[in-house]
Amino acid sequence: MKRFVALLIILLVLGAVAFGVGYVPLRLQDGTVAVLYTKTSGWDPEPLQAGTFDWRWELLIPTNARIHHFPDTPRRAQLHTSALLPSAELYETFLEGAPSLRQELTLEIQYRPVPQNFVTLAPRGISSDNIEPWLVSLDRELTGAALVFAATALEDLLEAEDLLVPVPALTREIADKLQARFPDLDIQAVVVESLELPDPQLYRLARDTYRRLQRLREEALGEAIRAAARDREAADHRVSMLQQFGKVFSEYPVLLEYLEITARTGQNPLKLDIPLQDASLPGQDR
Repeated sequence: MKRFVALLIILLVLGAVAFGVGYVPLRLQDGTVAVLYTKTSGWDPEPLQAGTFDWRWELLIPTNARIHHFPDTPRRAQLHTSALLPSAELYETFLEGAPSLRQELTLEIQYRPVPQNFVTLAPRGISSDNIEPWLVSLDRELTGAALVFAATALEDLLEAEDLLVPVPALTREIADKLQARFPDLDIQAVVVESLELPDPQLYRLARDTYRRLQRLREEALGEAIRAAARDREAADHRVSMLQQFGKVFSEYPVLLEYLEITARTGQNPLKLDIPLQDASLPGQDR
């Protein structure tokens, strides 16, 4: 009986040890998500996360498994820009007194990479040691997209008659578009820290004035091009006529003598319809 109890205790201890060795949450660091690689099975398709029951037999084999840890904490990407509205600085010069169309936006994006991301990153050689450049690049992509979405939303708001910009609606729109643009991220919040916009009516007036002047310039330029084309066509016609006359005089040099007589006497005995009566011959002054 004692031997059976001892054997049972040994089995329980071995079972507890085996359970502890294969129990994944015991191997996870705080604030991280992990990806498992084993020599027997390769890369595991599912990330290892704290707070979920997960036991892997591959961990029981010495040197068989390797766990790659990645940060699983929210990040903050900040955007600060003074170039929200298209060509606002250019439009200023078309208003009397050059009033300011100053614009400025500062917002913060709070997000977290979805753990499934790391399952694809780990096989590419990205680990906790070199993941920071990837995260920094992700910050840039997020802020770049947020700038486009914010500029579009604010330009649409400036077209409305309401002079007040609903900041909560703006942040929701940016967050929704970011989530749709980056489905592999968890966009937790978009916070507008500061927002300064010009008078919408003043901005529209400056923009419309600029566009109207551009249309007038384009019309004037088009007319100038058409006039130049007409002058060129007339000049080409004159050159063509002179070339034809030159060819005729080369083939019939007697015509030069006839024209000289006509120019000297003012008479056209053969009644030829040649529009050179008032023209001087080569070498003669009119």
